Amino acid sequence: MIKRRCPYHYAGDNYSIDVYEGHLSGLILTEIESHSDSDITLLPVPDFAVKEVTNDLRFTGGELVKLSRAEFQQWFLTW
Repeated sequence: MIKRRCPYHYAGDNYSIDVYEGHLSGLILTEIESHSDSDITLLPVPDFAVKEVTNDLRFTGGELVKLSRAEFQQWFLTW
């Protein structure tokens, strides 16, 4: 699994954008550090965001690294 992390500033907050390559090509995640889940729900969502995945365990690094290219494509198409 290859990912490139880029800083991103939006609405006064500092985010990280992770762009995945290799078998996860096409997946881009944006994250921000927060002290609590309730803090996250108050943040403005960038216009380009497609889906909120904070509580979706499939998007953790430990789960993403287990996926094969075929599994990722199937999962991504049905998502």
